Amino acid sequence: MRTLSSKLTLGISLAIIFIFLTLILLIQFALPNYYNYVVQERLESDTQLLLVADQTQLKTVIQRLESGRDVTIVSHPLNHSATQINESILQQLQEKQVLLNEQIIDEQLLDRLNQTDTKVVTKTIAQDKLKTNFFLNYIERDGQILVLVASTAIFSEVAGIVNQLNVYMLLISLTVILVVVWIWSQRVTLPLKELETTARKIACSDFQTVEIYTNDEIEELAKAINQMSQELSKTHQKLLERNQNLKAFSSNISHEIKTPLALIKAYAYGIEEGLDDGTYAQIISEQADAITILLERLLTLAKLEKDPLEWQAYNFVDQFEAVMQKYEVNPYHHDVQLKITIDKRVRQLRVVADKQKMEMVLNNLISNAFKYTANKQIEVVIKYQKRAIVFAIKNGLSPETDLNFDKIWEPFYVVEGSRNKMLTGTGLGLSIVKAILDAHYMRYELNHYKEQLEFVMYLLKE
Repeated sequence: MRTLSSKLTLGISLAIIFIFLTLILLIQFALPNYYNYVVQERLESDTQLLLVADQTQLKTVIQRLESGRDVTIVSHPLNHSATQINESILQQLQEKQVLLNEQIIDEQLLDRLNQTDTKVVTKTIAQDKLKTNFFLNYIERDGQILVLVASTAIFSEVAGIVNQLNVYMLLISLTVILVVVWIWSQRVTLPLKELETTARKIACSDFQTVEIYTNDEIEELAKAINQMSQELSKTHQKLLERNQNLKAFSSNISHEIKTPLALIKAYAYGIEEGLDDGTYAQIISEQADAITILLERLLTLAKLEKDPLEWQAYNFVDQFEAVMQKYEVNPYHHDVQLKITIDKRVRQLRVVADKQKMEMVLNNLISNAFKYTANKQIEVVIKYQKRAIVFAIKNGLSPETDLNFDKIWEPFYVVEGSRNKMLTGTGLGLSIVKAILDAHYMRYELNHYKEQLEFVMYLLKE
C-alpha cells in the first residue's frame, strides 16, 4: 500500500515535470515564432506611423522611433539606380551599427514597391553567421525610399541554451521537492499514524486520547477523536453499569418473587397436611397480592420508559390534597403527626406536567414518608418561587439507618436491613419517581439532615 508521503512526492514530482516539459516545448517551438511575430507587429506599427506622419514632422518621428522602439531607419532618393540606392542604404546602416553583408535593394524590389498600393514591401534576411534575423520594411514616400530595420537573434540556439538550463532547474527542483515533501509528509503522516493507533485502541474499547498540536485541520481532527473517545468511554461505562444493574435487578426480582412463592408453597403444603390453623389461606392470599403488586410496579417502571407524557396544565395543590386525604383516613397513620404548609400564592397557580404520572410520584413519596418516619412526624411544604412551585416532604429518620445515596434510586433498594415488608414495600417506589421526574426534565433533590430525610422537587408553572 502506498504511503501518503510517496503519493505526495509522486504527485508533486509529476506536476513539476509536466510544467517544465511544457515550458521547454514552448521555448523550443512557440516562443521563437511568437517573438518574431511581436517584432514584426511592432515594425508594422512603426511603418504606419511613418506613412501618416506630416512631412514637417517626419524627421522628429524617425528620431523618436529610433530612440524608443529599437528600430533603425534610413532613407535615400529614388532617382538613383538600384545599385546606388543599395550601397547608400548599406552605408547608412553600417554607420548605425547594423551590418548586412548582402544586397537588400534591387530592381525587382523597387518594381514591387512601385506596384503596391500601400507603397510598403516587407522582407526578412537571415544572417546565419551573425545568428541574427533582420526584418526590413521598405516605404516609398515623397520620392524617397525609407528602410526600417529591426533585428532579432536566431532563437533556436538561444532556446537550446535556455532549455538546457531548464533541465538543470528541473533536476534541482525535483531534488528540492523530494526533500521538502519528505519533511512535510513526516509532519503530516506522523500525527496521522498516531491518530490511527489511537482509533484502533478505541475500537478495542481502550478509550485513550492523543495530544497533537499542529495548529491545523489535523489538530482539529485529534480534538474530535479525543471528544469521541471521552464520550464513548462515558457511554461504555454507563453500559457496564447498566449491565451490572441488570444483573442485580434480575437477582432482586428473583429474590422478591421466590420468597412469597416459597411461602405460598409451604402454606399450601400445610393445608394439604391438615396443619391449617385458619390463617394459611389468608397468608397465601397476601403473598399472592404481594406478587401482583410487585409485577404491577415492574410493568409500570417498564412502561415509563416508553409511554409519552401527556402534558397538561392543572392545579397541583388540589391534586396533592386529594392524594393526601387517602393517607389521612388510613387508621395505620393516626399516630403520625402531619404538618402541611401551603403558600397562599400557589393555590391558584397551575403546573404543566403529566397529571396521572405526577399522582404516582406523590403517592410514592407520601407512602415512603409514612413508612419510614422514625419520629412519627411528617412535614410537607408547598411554596412559591419565581419560575416554579416547590414541593418538599420531610420525615424523621432513625440514627441507625444506613442510607446509601448512590443506590437509593435503584430498583429494590430498601432502607431497613431486616427487609420487613410492613416497612419496606417492594423497593421500586423511588425508581418510579426518578423515572417520571427525569422524563419531565424536572429538577429534584434528596437532602439528609441529622435525623431527617427531605425530598424536594421543582414543578414548572404554567
